[in-house]
Amino acid sequence: MTGIKTITARPAKIGVVVAMWAFGLVLLALFAWATQWRTTASIPTSGSTTSAAQPATAAPGISALTTGLQRDAASALASLTTGHRSDATAALDAAYRLAQVGQENTSGSLKTQYVTTLEAIKSARQALWNGKPGQAEADLTTAGEALDSAANDIQTATDPEAPPQGVWDQYDGAQLLAADGRVIGEVQSIDNPADPTVALHTGTGTGVFGFINLGGRTTTVPLDQVLWGRRQILGNVYAVLTTAPSTAAG
Repeated sequence: MTGIKTITARPAKIGVVVAMWAFGLVLLALFAWATQWRTTASIPTSGSTTSAAQPATAAPGISALTTGLQRDAASALASLTTGHRSDATAALDAAYRLAQVGQENTSGSLKTQYVTTLEAIKSARQALWNGKPGQAEADLTTAGEALDSAANDIQTATDPEAPPQGVWDQYDGAQLLAADGRVIGEVQSIDNPADPTVALHTGTGTGVFGFINLGGRTTTVPLDQVLWGRRQILGNVYAVLTTAPSTAAG
């Protein structure tokens, strides 16, 4: 009668299996990093989506934001008219973020146009959620008209002053937006009172296996290259990078 044989794995074979698993994990992590790096290798500038030269204004930051907002509103309207509601929702969300920052950084008639724009975009988002695309289209038309007026008012406007040093720390961790309203990273800190600069982390990676944060880079820009949204305890705090970064580290 043949007995039952017990097979014991040799240590060498176990080592090979473990090494293969480890090598596979490293390859997966490198692939995720490479994908994220390609996605976030550059930060879009305000004119990156068009070849047309923008007119010179006294408020280049507000001008870049307004141009981005006009494109978002037009994109949302085009998506609605062609039945692409998910694309319209993404464009509306980007426009909503920009409109909030724009309202905080304008005054006079320009602020009036931004208030109208923000309310129209809020109404369009609500209408789309409620399954009323026709109402959303009407609201976006209103927003577009207000933005056309805002574009004219910018010619005599000036960019707002940077926030005072006493509130700098209230922007730590603020969501960083490109001039088209996309979230591209976060504000790390505002530093160097003698010549203020902003440390930004752009292209934050989505963790691998939930605990490895890959991708992204640290960028430093002058304080006046950022427009600052409302400081608040509840809700998101936004900052808009209106130009390409001048210096990068890390």
